[in-house]
Amino acid sequence: MAGRSETGVTGCIMVCMKSQFTKHLARLNRLEPGLWLLGPGMAFGDTHNWWGDKKERPVPHNGVDLAYFRTPDGTQHNLGAGTLVPAPFDGLIARVIPDFLGMSVFLAHDIEIKGMRLISAIGHIAPHMLLYIGAHIKNGAPLGSISRPKNKDVPPHLHLTLALAPKDFPPSKLTWELLDENDTLLPIDPRPYF
Repeated sequence: MAGRSETGVTGCIMVCMKSQFTKHLARLNRLEPGLWLLGPGMAFGDTHNWWGDKKERPVPHNGVDLAYFRTPDGTQHNLGAGTLVPAPFDGLIARVIPDFLGMSVFLAHDIEIKGMRLISAIGHIAPHMLLYIGAHIKNGAPLGSISRPKNKDVPPHLHLTLALAPKDFPPSKLTWELLDENDTLLPIDPRPYF
């Protein structure tokens, strides 16, 4: 975490955490740190897909899709299959499950916000072979790399979700379905943290 400040997010007061995710992704992939380029359908809360026929999503997007990055010199980079993906914060590997493009890694963080625990979900990756459930991972350590999509209609990209979970919620139960239901877990827009 780089800094903390009070801010209102989703109707509650949160302690803002600044992740070094972008800096670490640039370091791991030998890029200069830059800016994420998000088109329609890629941002938190968007209701349509940004790929394929751009049809409506069954529920609003619970994270961000990261596929394009611009370095300070103006060069755009597509984050293709094989791009190394860092952990956004120190955490515990809670689950590794298949998703529709690759695998997803769920992390439980020792960050408490308003009595809830921060979790992150990183989707569409090929996890590092040494990852295992219960392992502690440091901020910036590689989780794996963006996977080559099983579905050829979808370009390679990284899906990143941040959410708040009750402190007593068992991280081994984390799923994408729970994130979409918004009953137990509270997804939050990750953009302010990166």
